[in-house]
Amino acid sequence: LNVCIESDSEVTGISQNTDGGFILEINCNGKQHSVKADRVIIACGGRAVPRSGSDGQGYRLAEMLGHKIKP
Repeated sequence: LNVCIESDSEVTGISQNTDGGFILEINCNGKQHSVKADRVIIACGGRAVPRSGSDGQGYRLAEMLGHKIKP
């Protein structure tokens, strides 16, 4: 299915491409690179349980795409 899986990586930025896809900025072991994607699912959890590994980064990524976050 031509799916790319990145592990031990952090998405540091996301933007919508002019063709309707997305560009993700990824930090993998201190090296930045970009990945193009047709679709993106943001499934990062919230800030409620930080010991699960979620720091609320998903909120910032959603805001980069124009979503509004309500407290």
